[in-house]
Amino acid sequence: MLGSCSTCHDGNTATGKDNGHFITSRECDECHTTNAWIPDIYQHVGLGYEPLNHAGNFACTECHTNNSEVIIWPTPAYQPDCAGCHANDYDNGEDDHNGVSNDRNCATSGCHSISAREW
Repeated sequence: MLGSCSTCHDGNTATGKDNGHFITSRECDECHTTNAWIPDIYQHVGLGYEPLNHAGNFACTECHTNNSEVIIWPTPAYQPDCAGCHANDYDNGEDDHNGVSNDRNCATSGCHSISAREW
């Protein structure tokens, strides 16, 4: 069959991305692979873990590279690293840090930890 996945999987001809999928203009096969038409089970290319639990040791930007790629987090358990609080309807990540300049990575700077509850 010629064309891309989205030629048919556009939400009209056949089921496309579900509502929880992040916004992207990338073609499906840039992140997903399949070995058969049915079942349509996919594996994320090279990740080595299921994508929904984000259990890998990767920075968000290793997979989500475009600012237009917005993630919709269905539960707090899916929120990796800084994006857990600094994405979508959460705090946008801009903080005056009480007037102290901060140009370091928030999770590795020694100021915050991913598991910190005092935020």
